[in-house]
Amino acid sequence: MDNSKNRADTKYSVIVPFWNAGPWIGRACESLTKQPGAFEFLMVNDESEDSSAEIAKEYAEQDDRFILLDNERHKGPGGARNTGLDHATGEWVTFLDADDALDDKAHEAFKVAANTNAGIVQLNHKRHYTKINKTALKYINPCGWYGPQRLPELWCMVWNKAYRKDIADAVRFHERMRFGEDELFNLDCLAQEKYIACIDAVSAVHYFDNTESLSRSKTAADLFMQARQLERWIWRQDDAELRDLGCRILAEHWNSKTYREVIGGATT
Repeated sequence: MDNSKNRADTKYSVIVPFWNAGPWIGRACESLTKQPGAFEFLMVNDESEDSSAEIAKEYAEQDDRFILLDNERHKGPGGARNTGLDHATGEWVTFLDADDALDDKAHEAFKVAANTNAGIVQLNHKRHYTKINKTALKYINPCGWYGPQRLPELWCMVWNKAYRKDIADAVRFHERMRFGEDELFNLDCLAQEKYIACIDAVSAVHYFDNTESLSRSKTAADLFMQARQLERWIWRQDDAELRDLGCRILAEHWNSKTYREVIGGATT
């Protein structure tokens, strides 16, 4: 694939998993409709019990770039993203959480990403602060290439990245994980590509008005699962740099405030 050639017909797959996201999914869908160009929006219903599916269907009836997919059973965010990956046909793949939104000019950011020579591209994002109703840029990484010795801030997230299809096709999310599945997905991508390219362009707007987000309800069992899967990933690597990277990340997790509070609280 020639990534240096700017082609207007490059197709982008945006995978949006959702489960009981009724209060927020309309915002996400609205942001998708504002993106001109060759997109497909893969809306993956993970057995929602609220109005989420009906809202997504309304947008699909207005914009034929929306593709509605249903999981036969509740698989969690990783499993829902896997369903989207199984059906994605774009040359580039990105992910959007149902309680977030794409920036109005995200389509321009994805074009810049597609014209790099990278397989994994990290973009800037905005954060919306609910209490003061303000949106601002956050965690701006200097443009350039980042490898195992120095990864960019927020490298472990998937909603701030674009993945070349051949990279994404070779990787899937760990469906048993409720927390940290993004990190393992990106590590598996790095095992193929080894570098992340950062560019100065904004793709997503990250919101904090979902108090039921899984990231706010993680348990000691979730963190133990994350650590166990990371340890298994380390043992699978033949590359010394990648093994060292995994060991550093695992040590950081065990020494983090999150681990101390959640696991410490569960054992006292």
